Amino acid sequence: PIGGVKEKLLGAHRAGIRAIILPRENEADLDDLPQDVLDQMEVHPVESIDQALSIALRGASMSEGRLRFPELPLTPGAGARGAEGEVRLHGTR
Repeated sequence: PIGGVKEKLLGAHRAGIRAIILPRENEADLDDLPQDVLDQMEVHPVESIDQALSIALRGASMSEGRLRFPELPLTPGAGARGAEGEVRLHGTR
């Protein structure tokens, strides 16, 4: 189980996240959330990491036994400097 479920889900809701993976042991904590928030969220209670990964990776394609994820544009962040002045790229969404 995890702590702070109400706060985590309210924060996720404010951030526009609508799909949540939650340990089944925390399912009772959903009673602490306002119904209007729950109505806007898709909560997936899971019992194992395998179940969580299956939900989280839904839509990722498998090719030759390897997961392939969509390409993300790589752009240097503001002031992103590496060792001795090299620029390091960080993935952004």
